[in-house]
Amino acid sequence: MSKHILSKSTFIRGVQCQKSLYLHKHRPFLRDKMSAEQLAKFRRGTDVGLLAQSLFPGGTDMSPRSPSQYALKVKETALAIENPNTKVLYEAVFQYDDVLVMLDILVRANEGWHAYEVKSSLSLSETYYTDAALQYFVLTGSGIRLTDFSLVYINSNYQRYGVLNLEELFVSESVMAEADRRQQEVAARIIQSKQTLLGTSSPEIQIGIQCNKPYPCDFKGLCWKKVPKRSVLNLTAIDDETKFAWYHQGIVTPEQLKLSYLNQLQIKQLGAIVDNSYYIDLEKLYALRDQTKATDLVYAEILFQKPAVPQFDGCIPYQLFPLAIGLSWGDQESIVAAFSPGEAGIIRFIDTLYDALTIHKTLVVFDKQPLEIFARQFEAVGTPESKDKLRSLLENTLGLTGLLQACDFFHPDCGSGITLATLYKVIAPDQKALRDIHWLMSELIADPDLFKQQYSLQYVMENTLAIKAIFTYFNASDI
Repeated sequence: MSKHILSKSTFIRGVQCQKSLYLHKHRPFLRDKMSAEQLAKFRRGTDVGLLAQSLFPGGTDMSPRSPSQYALKVKETALAIENPNTKVLYEAVFQYDDVLVMLDILVRANEGWHAYEVKSSLSLSETYYTDAALQYFVLTGSGIRLTDFSLVYINSNYQRYGVLNLEELFVSESVMAEADRRQQEVAARIIQSKQTLLGTSSPEIQIGIQCNKPYPCDFKGLCWKKVPKRSVLNLTAIDDETKFAWYHQGIVTPEQLKLSYLNQLQIKQLGAIVDNSYYIDLEKLYALRDQTKATDLVYAEILFQKPAVPQFDGCIPYQLFPLAIGLSWGDQESIVAAFSPGEAGIIRFIDTLYDALTIHKTLVVFDKQPLEIFARQFEAVGTPESKDKLRSLLENTLGLTGLLQACDFFHPDCGSGITLATLYKVIAPDQKALRDIHWLMSELIADPDLFKQQYSLQYVMENTLAIKAIFTYFNASDI
């Protein structure tokens, strides 16, 4: 059997961008470093896929141990399917038209096979339908008689009580009719992608919306290397289609834009790009500062984890659990702590916050929204006393991002999704950069060793002090 040219992941990559596909195959050393957030998503997908196998117990695992086993596993999968005693296969391997796929679960039906592909999300996206259509193409091309093809994903309405109920945790949706409808499109895309990979150089594709959607491309650093650090693409008050249209028309730098194209907010953002500074509506800021004046403040960095699978009674999928917290007030007082993902950990988290505010007036966090989501989810599992404490906390919590967004804050380095790390670098460029929050969370989750957690928790406190520095900066009277 000849080596495959495309896989499911490379096919999906090609749908997003043919240049990215070529670089992935022929210039992989040019890719950007994978983020901790993306790695965490991969691990979550693997874990959920393994859990879903229990929906159809007793199957045979066909997973290759290495890429060198792909051809062998294609043959073993075919032999297993011919065996009438085979009822369920996990990670069955198929190759057709130079495309290799591994199906999560294949179950023998009365007159054929039912294919299942598992997703760790709460809903189905366009990419998932494309994924299913490709696998349908390869399986049917390999001679597999499919009675149905379903996508399995997590039920957002599931609430755990007692032992985890997989039949209720997962939702199965037949997509065979949709997959069949897309077969001509899949075949055409396979031809296109194979032609791209046979080329002697990467295709000439301009940067655009596909660089970030549906997934951030890991060759963006290469493709964007000629984009000036300060360009019209930094603007956030203009939609992406318009910005890229300008860019490809040769309107690249702020100086090339005619102000008559823009409204007042867009003009202010343009000025910030030119000056390599930021814009904030001072009138709005001063008004909000007057409303939020407090003599005693507690600054808090709160890290939440959100496991896909509910952890205990009353919980739902992707429920937020406090992972770690750093509190700072006054000149010297501080608390830093990690919490276990259970009822006791949640109660301890709420009490820690509440006790810190008993002698202070306002809790300052970077983003209030996660705490608000946590509070809504907590309504189903909390005790009356804890829920009262949490409501009191929310009433006295100020979120920096909400404050800045209300004041139309913009800095070209921050973009529309302001992070603590980028904002801190803007207002304190000479200070040490903050640790990537997703790496920090993965370390705390992966290693329960108290000593190692204490090492990681010092970075949580660094984030807390960064929040304090940012709030102090924007609360200064002479800003």
